[in-house]
Amino acid sequence: MDVAITMSSSLFELYEKNNDIPVKALKASGRDIGKDVMGIMTNILFFAYISGSIPMLILYFKNSSSLSFTLSMNLSLEIARALAGGIGIVLTIPIALYTTIFFINRKRERV
Repeated sequence: MDVAITMSSSLFELYEKNNDIPVKALKASGRDIGKDVMGIMTNILFFAYISGSIPMLILYFKNSSSLSFTLSMNLSLEIARALAGGIGIVLTIPIALYTTIFFINRKRERV
């Protein structure tokens, strides 16, 4: 949701500053904004999930589990969660971009 709102608000602001901006320039700007946000958000997701697994790691170690068993049971799940979240972010960028351009074009037709 953060990615979509960031992109949409930025593109609407570009449109408000220059009403004659072509759709091609809006798409290019949206892609650039999406690339910037995508890198940040995927890193945040990855580190949030990995750091969220620390209490479970402590419990496994407290119960005398081996290092390989603990890492395979815990970190594989967190990495899968981070990958799923990253895929969601990557898919959100073009959906938000084309939805925003649709509404900008609709706003142009009214004016």
